[in-house]
Amino acid sequence: GTVTQATSKSTVVTLNKPCGQITMNSAALAANAAVTFTLNNSLVTLTDIVVASTVTLTSYRVEARINAAGQVGIRVTNVSAGSLSEALKINFAIIKGEIS
Repeated sequence: GTVTQATSKSTVVTLNKPCGQITMNSAALAANAAVTFTLNNSLVTLTDIVVASTVTLTSYRVEARINAAGQVGIRVTNVSAGSLSEALKINFAIIKGEIS
C-alpha cells in the first residue's frame, strides 16, 4: 500500500497494510534536524518489529519504533550539511513477533 502526508513532515498517516510506502510532505527539514510522525496501522502489535528505510536518498536516517498497538513512530533525520525539501519516500515492513 501507499500513503502520502498531506500538510507537513509531522502529519500522521494511516496505512493498514503489512508493508508499504509513505511519501512524506516536501516541507524543508534543516541540516541535522529531525522530525517524527506517527504511522497508524491496525496490524501492528506490541510484539512486532517494524523496519523502515528510505527508497534511494542517503541524506536521511530513518528509525521506526512501536509506540502502542496500532501506532508506529517514525523519526527522520537530515544528516546532510544543508536544508532539504524533498518528498522523501520511506518503505516499511512489519515483522510479526511473539513472546514465548
